[in-house]
Amino acid sequence: MDGQGGSTTHFRRSAATILVLALGALMLVPSSATAAVEATQIAAGEAHNCALTPAGAADCWGSDVDGEATDQTGPYAQISAGGNHNCALTPAGAADCWGYNADGAATDQTGPYTQISSGYQHTCALTPVGAADCWGYNGFGEADDQPGPYTQVSAGGYHTCALTPAGAADCRGLNDYGGATDQPGPYTQISAGRWHTCALTPAGAADCWGWNDYGQAADQPGPYIQISAGFVHTCALTPAGAADCWGRITYGEAVDKPGPYTQISANGLHTCALTPAGAADCWGNNFWHEAENQAGPYRSSVPTSLSITAPSTVGRWSKITIKGKLSSLDKTCGSLQAVVLKKGSTTIGSRTTSTSGAYRFRTKITQRTTVRVSFAGTSPCDPSTSATKTINVT
Repeated sequence: MDGQGGSTTHFRRSAATILVLALGALMLVPSSATAAVEATQIAAGEAHNCALTPAGAADCWGSDVDGEATDQTGPYAQISAGGNHNCALTPAGAADCWGYNADGAATDQTGPYTQISSGYQHTCALTPVGAADCWGYNGFGEADDQPGPYTQVSAGGYHTCALTPAGAADCRGLNDYGGATDQPGPYTQISAGRWHTCALTPAGAADCWGWNDYGQAADQPGPYIQISAGFVHTCALTPAGAADCWGRITYGEAVDKPGPYTQISANGLHTCALTPAGAADCWGNNFWHEAENQAGPYRSSVPTSLSITAPSTVGRWSKITIKGKLSSLDKTCGSLQAVVLKKGSTTIGSRTTSTSGAYRFRTKITQRTTVRVSFAGTSPCDPSTSATKTINVT
């Protein structure tokens, strides 16, 4: 038994894992990792990384025991690295996967999908209607399909979490350490790590739960604009693009970095982040060269955050103001951009943000409604950002 419940025949130890154990790392559970990357350009795996070139090719480095660090021509629109496999979305939304495939986690899928996340030994992707389609190892229900709808999915070690339109965390799978416990939120982004999960509140605070022996699941005030939960550490980006990390630091994987960075990905015993110029800056364990910097250039999308302010409860037929702010590391991405307001799936208006990124809508609410404000960016801005708010009617 491996300490999680279940036969060790289900759990493949990579060469990186064996190395860590041989070095006498102070682990209480087996050394493995998950991909917790919800952005699109760089993805840290257990002992490898992949990043997308401007042409959409996958450039990978690090451990290549199962072909997980083998470059792919693509083109791809998004990439996600798991334990020893990767999956990427083609422009048509198909899932192209490679690497370790004993449990089917690296099996190609036709889709179409809008977002993909590779876990340790399973993969999940969102369909256009927000359903979670999962494949791979399913010993704890982590790869069970779910109807949703969800706005984001994150595949972890042996659990999966997804965000509902109201921002709640819906989790399933192995929950021995509490990482698969549902949370009411609301959250704007979620990242499932090996045994823990972290999510960002609308104010940018990090709310974490699950295994916390090294402080990797400790809440942090932030504010942050993106978060990535790894094996025994977590990293997040501040609005200025600095990397704020916490948890185990034995190999330097949780060392803070000034940046600025436009995206961060924590996994295994290392962390990688993208600079605005598209270079990969990595730190932590480097036995398989997974923490070597790469010049790139890689796609370096500028992360944006979209806040929403609206009353939680109103009287029937109330006309309310829904407002917020679009912010970004690149000021050109956070101002004079179009944002769209939807009630459910119905678009009811579009506004252009001010030079400070502010937007405002006026609308009537006649019944309990989940409103969504979304921003569809163009390069180099994040391709999509949204915020939701559920309004109750008395």
